[in-house]
Amino acid sequence: MLGDIYTSPKIKESLAQGSSGFYRQQQEKTLEEEIEEKRRFTPPHLQINLEYVEVVYMTTSMLLEIPNISENKFTVQRDVISRNFRKLIEQYDQKGMQFVPQTSRDKIVEAARALHKSDWTSAFKRISTITMFARLEEFQKG
Repeated sequence: MLGDIYTSPKIKESLAQGSSGFYRQQQEKTLEEEIEEKRRFTPPHLQINLEYVEVVYMTTSMLLEIPNISENKFTVQRDVISRNFRKLIEQYDQKGMQFVPQTSRDKIVEAARALHKSDWTSAFKRISTITMFARLEEFQKG
């Protein structure tokens, strides 16, 4: 379900947090339709941070996809669990120069590389530097 929400082009609409400007500009709505649409939205204080959705999706994709990559490394037919994560890994592998990870995506990719080398302690350290996880008590102890 998380994959369906994250891969949707209308993630804000899926979470009832508003509509993206591009789709809103294409449709002309009456006053009643706008009122009904606003009534369906989640109040701002109950909305989920979209960056948190991305971090959780990428982290779970990493935990599912890295063992899958290792297992199916030499097979012709590759099973792909998360296309977005697989594409992200391939993009980072094609880069000539790697810089210090700054965004949460970069940190997850670095953790995925460490996990692929079976260095789970380094992967955990990289994941625990992500702001969302650094706030949790479980990550502060380790």
